[in-house]
Amino acid sequence: MSTIHTWAELLDSERSDSLVPIWSVARLVRDKRTKAASDLAVSPENVEPFTGRLLSDTSKYEGEGWAFQAGDVLFNKLRTYLCKVVHAPRDGVSMGEMIVLRPERVDSTFFYYTMLCDGHVSHLSSLSSGVKQPRTDPATILDSRIPVPPLNRQRELVDELAERLQAIDKIERSLVRSSRDRIKLRQDAIRAHIPWVQSGSAATTTEFVPLWSVARLIRDKAEALNGSVKISPENVESGTGVVRSLESAYTGSGVPFRTSDTLFNKLRTYLAKVVYCDWNGYSMGEMLVIRPEQIVPRYLYYTLSHPDTVDQLSTLSTGVKQPRTDPSVVMSTPVCLPDRGTQERVAHTLSEIDDELGRIRTNEERRLAEVRALRRKLIAEMVFKAASEEI
Repeated sequence: MSTIHTWAELLDSERSDSLVPIWSVARLVRDKRTKAASDLAVSPENVEPFTGRLLSDTSKYEGEGWAFQAGDVLFNKLRTYLCKVVHAPRDGVSMGEMIVLRPERVDSTFFYYTMLCDGHVSHLSSLSSGVKQPRTDPATILDSRIPVPPLNRQRELVDELAERLQAIDKIERSLVRSSRDRIKLRQDAIRAHIPWVQSGSAATTTEFVPLWSVARLIRDKAEALNGSVKISPENVESGTGVVRSLESAYTGSGVPFRTSDTLFNKLRTYLAKVVYCDWNGYSMGEMLVIRPEQIVPRYLYYTLSHPDTVDQLSTLSTGVKQPRTDPSVVMSTPVCLPDRGTQERVAHTLSEIDDELGRIRTNEERRLAEVRALRRKLIAEMVFKAASEEI
């Protein structure tokens, strides 16, 4: 039989009859419990797309979650195309949109790689419903058919893959550490150049003014024109303000912005998604449009990107599953307002730092993309190899 390379080829091949539904080898766990302080708490924003790596072992969500145990597979059903899949390293609670699948008649690591396989994820994403927040129904996921060779062969394939991934993972970890270092360097630079004061503090009141006194919140929505720039939070990189795409999955109306405005994400503020607008366009989703009036535009952007400002506004958020910072709270935050010449010098200095970090990021991201593409290719090869073999 010829080698299978895509999920569509697999479903159309003579091997499709050997595929089994997920529900026959794993079950959906629906046991809820309150998150304990010691729990591993997993939510989608803390999962790295396509790699299954946890960016944090805590979640901002409070309350109840789906209980999982070591070896379970957590699969994000919201925006499935983001490929957020976790192989649980220990017991914990899944918060938000990640369902818990417990392997029962399949090797847990083999099952994890099958759920992480690009082709399988793309197939499940194509079965999503909804526009603004597309979800794949858990029943649809359970009905999806996957290759499940004999248990000893599953383990052989997993061992072969682990050996191939060792060198790739080492390079990737190095590049990821460098990325985190860059974000910290940026945060330190902003802290060094822009003073900060806690909201409500009486200190240096002549130097600090409320944001609303120097900038205006734009609220009026308009129908987003076809072909226009549309920015939504999922396309903004945390901590850097880098916009990954000038298109959005959102349709309909948005808040118009123009060059020199700042976009500030009020949903899950702790993610630090702040954008300086180099374009005219529309803010889609949860990003506030803040227009500078009595403040240098880029200085305003860096002020709202200040890590202490972001942390403070995050603590003032309300809501459990989807914590938001009220726009009035954002507009009341104190900002340091030196003379205009100082603002321009600070903005210029921080822009130069961003430019240099951007050049480094471009080179590292190219290498990281190559390494991750190879990793995903090897995982897919393992899954399709399992599907192609005679049982």
